[in-house]
Amino acid sequence: MIATRDDFLVPHATALDLAAPVESAEVALFEWGGHACNVTDPVNFNRLVLDFLRSS
Repeated sequence: MIATRDDFLVPHATALDLAAPVESAEVALFEWGGHACNVTDPVNFNRLVLDFLRSS
């Protein structure tokens, strides 16, 4: 899961709660970017997503 500390629409604590019961879940936490970190930080967002897809 990808979350940001400054997302007021879906707080990052929600991602932590959703990931907790899933043994293999990981949470990538951006410091900023709000609910649009794919737009505000596309380089890091795309790297995370591509790394995940390559690992599957």
